[in-house]
Amino acid sequence: MRYLGSGAEGSCYKRGNRVYKRYNQLYSNLYSNDVSIYRLLRYSYIVINNIYFIRKLMYFDNMVVGAVCNYASGISCSKKQLHRCKLDNIINALSILKRDIYELSKLGICIDDNFLGNILYDGDNFKLIDTGGYYYYSDIPGVGSNYDINFLYENNMRRIILQLFKNITDNIYIYDNFIYGFLWDIDSLYKDYLDDINLMVNPDETIIGIRNDIGEYVGYEIDNFSQCRKDLLRIRKKI
Repeated sequence: MRYLGSGAEGSCYKRGNRVYKRYNQLYSNLYSNDVSIYRLLRYSYIVINNIYFIRKLMYFDNMVVGAVCNYASGISCSKKQLHRCKLDNIINALSILKRDIYELSKLGICIDDNFLGNILYDGDNFKLIDTGGYYYYSDIPGVGSNYDINFLYENNMRRIILQLFKNITDNIYIYDNFIYGFLWDIDSLYKDYLDDINLMVNPDETIIGIRNDIGEYVGYEIDNFSQCRKDLLRIRKKI
């Protein structure tokens, strides 16, 4: 097996097209009961492109010692500088992600994760991994089986996209949030994109709008948000 890395729960290894997570002793003890086993396997039947659920559990001496899921290629978005990536590819990948999250929302599943490390990007797609913390909306006390798919979808998108969007636009790494501040200075339609859930629900369209606004001021169509940093800073000083 090829070692992939370690986290709070344990270590991951790749063999073929599968990933094997070996739980450490703490989580092995925590998950070795009927309730936890049910929760870990409750999504094993679901197949949605670019969302990776546990398929099987590994046991030793009646203890849960690990989990198996399909391998997801790509680089963690907590390590990849998305603001240096080609915007056309990012926009297309976000459009695909919207479709995948809508499929998830139709099943009544809530995303309980906004950690960039659990989102991979391979240049074509964003992939959601380590999905053990997801839960059914109907699990919330008093909710029952009725839910609004669009409401659930909007909240799932907001939870996933917010941190991702900050990486794409580069303002997660610097203090002055130069793109966010620039949009406010020119009174753009997209100036409150970090606060407006409607702009988060359609992040691909929002990025197109932001790119067009910035391109109008810098005088060229930007390929990525890192490319226009110096020009935006120069323009902001004149505003």
